[in-house]
Amino acid sequence: MMNDDTVNGVRALVVGRDVRSMAIIRDAAERIGLSSSYASTIPEADADAHHHRPALLIVEVNLDKLQSGLWLARTMRAHYNVSVIFVTEHPDEEVQRQIAESGGGGIFKRPFHRSQLVQSLRLAIDWHHLRTSGRLPAPSEAPGEDHREECAS
Repeated sequence: MMNDDTVNGVRALVVGRDVRSMAIIRDAAERIGLSSSYASTIPEADADAHHHRPALLIVEVNLDKLQSGLWLARTMRAHYNVSVIFVTEHPDEEVQRQIAESGGGGIFKRPFHRSQLVQSLRLAIDWHHLRTSGRLPAPSEAPGEDHREECAS
């Protein structure tokens, strides 16, 4: 595990039930020196975020039956100003609309390709730095899909 000062101070929190997919994402993050932690539930994610203050949240859309990854993303953006990437298999139009409304900065579609994940994580870090520096418009003002990076097979 890298220290918290790697990749210009960006730390990621990876949240999901699919341990294998989340491990692939964390491996890609470590390849570029991105510090990350993993949570499988919303309470674990909340505790981790409170302790580590991540800059990047990577979360499954369908996290659990009570509250979705979309809800977690909106909550974490409000409390911690995180940039968000969603993980899903086949997002329908409604899910894509909800992702856009939640301010998501990208979508990782399963199945993943490690090289695409690494490239997408680098773009997400750049996106985060631009967004938090005030050099980008608010998500509701951002143009269409221009800021989204997808990993597809």
